[in-house]
Amino acid sequence: MQAGCASPICGAHRSCRFSAIYGNETEIGTVFASKLGDGEGKIPRGDVFVTSKLWNTEHAKDRVLPACKKTLKDLSLEYLDLYLIHWPFTMSQTEGGEWPIVRLGMPQHG
Repeated sequence: MQAGCASPICGAHRSCRFSAIYGNETEIGTVFASKLGDGEGKIPRGDVFVTSKLWNTEHAKDRVLPACKKTLKDLSLEYLDLYLIHWPFTMSQTEGGEWPIVRLGMPQHG
């Protein structure tokens, strides 16, 4: 897993896009912690553009900041260059499922 996660920061484009729903931010954070920084052989953090996405169950005002902080912690980063809404509609929270049931109509936060 780590070799695949490291390829965006080892490649020439130096742009990475992630989302908590992919379930790999912790593993990528391990790679970032070992590859990004000011030390010898490391890539300066400012040389890598990191994007992550807010999952659809986290759109409520009181859930956005905690979700972003968790992403930062999991990715072992102090900041993101871009934080997007994954999809432009809200999903309800459901027990035990990663892919919640979509609520149709006006956005509702559950």
